[in-house]
Amino acid sequence: MDTKEKRPVSSSLGGVNGRVDGHTALLRAVRARNFAAVKILVEAGAGLEVCGDENGDTPLHLTCRLPSVPIAQFLVSRGANVNAESLGKRRPLHVAARTSTPKLLEILLSSGAEVDAKATGGSTALHKAADAGRRENVQTLLDRGAKVNERGLAQRTPLLWSVNFAWNTAKSAQEVAELLLSHGADVTASDSDGQTVLHLAVLRASVGSYSLVEFLLDRGADLHATNQKGATALHFCVVTSNDCLLQAERARIAEMLVSRGIDANAVDHMGETALAAAKRNLAEHSPVRLFLAGLP
Repeated sequence: MDTKEKRPVSSSLGGVNGRVDGHTALLRAVRARNFAAVKILVEAGAGLEVCGDENGDTPLHLTCRLPSVPIAQFLVSRGANVNAESLGKRRPLHVAARTSTPKLLEILLSSGAEVDAKATGGSTALHKAADAGRRENVQTLLDRGAKVNERGLAQRTPLLWSVNFAWNTAKSAQEVAELLLSHGADVTASDSDGQTVLHLAVLRASVGSYSLVEFLLDRGADLHATNQKGATALHFCVVTSNDCLLQAERARIAEMLVSRGIDANAVDHMGETALAAAKRNLAEHSPVRLFLAGLP
């Protein structure tokens, strides 16, 4: 029989909250999605609010990012602070809105997470979900009363972020935009640079963006809106790009904008028309430039 005295979990490496390379055992267990280890460590007294050294994430922030619903549910049941703030005032709900599932959002919200809490810059969880193209998360947050026209980073509403789809596709952006509009989103809102949904949809154009721009116009987007530099959406069709597919999509969008009545001769604050900007930014054979050059 082994009579060697067993050391408690908390006695090594500075205790249960000791760090190796800046991370506690609990943070490592969460990162590994090791539910059994998480339970053992929490029961041994691991601190639920002890943060990592990179961005100040608590174990709950981290499990929301992975995500792991069972671990998140367990941590919350053991008293993890659902409104804890990490670097940039990010809360677990901000993280979950971008990367997780409606079920995890519901766990946080049912446990007291503030639906409209703002991170640094002003973004709410709804901004995060819209930007990431997470339609189901957007629906969950709206059902929980999230403010649909709240201003966030760059004074953008969730709708403006939804069409600025750096992390998703034109199709998912349209689905999110449709949902936001059905809940009262302002289709004419502009950001701190004066850019509207139309400007941003054209700027972020990819394969499938034609349908998104058409949808926004049909829902009342201002065809003639200009940003703070006096540029129309047509000016945004001629921003520098070497991507042949992107140029072809923007050419189709430019044709639609002109057919809808946009002023092809409108000048921005530099005194340039869209064609003049195209000559400066794009090659002679660019489909957008060729289309604009052929207009009467």
